[in-house]
Amino acid sequence: MISAIIGAISFTPVIILYFLIILGAPVGEYVMGGKKRIIPKESRPPFITALIVQLILLFILLQVGGIIPFLLEPPLTCGIGYFFALYLLFNAAISLFSFSRKEKLFVAPLYLITSICFWATLLLNS
Repeated sequence: MISAIIGAISFTPVIILYFLIILGAPVGEYVMGGKKRIIPKESRPPFITALIVQLILLFILLQVGGIIPFLLEPPLTCGIGYFFALYLLFNAAISLFSFSRKEKLFVAPLYLITSICFWATLLLNS
């Protein structure tokens, strides 16, 4: 339960970052290798999809952690949770090898902390 709360708190800045990118804020240095300060409008739709996936990810984490009730069957939710735990670990690895210093120092640790919390929540609650 505590790991789910820590994971949700550590992932919230990433969700806010993606929301700001969609709005056109100059925070592009934290994603995609920091190539653009402001992400062009034609490059923002994938961020909308990623934001939706991240909100689902957060929702699944809170369900597995017992913070909110399950909407899907618990085994299915846990299966989806394992997918998201791997997804976060993969994102952390990619961000650690980014050319952007800001992405390495800000986004990668948040992905890694959330991934660890996801794994802990899944392993302790399933």
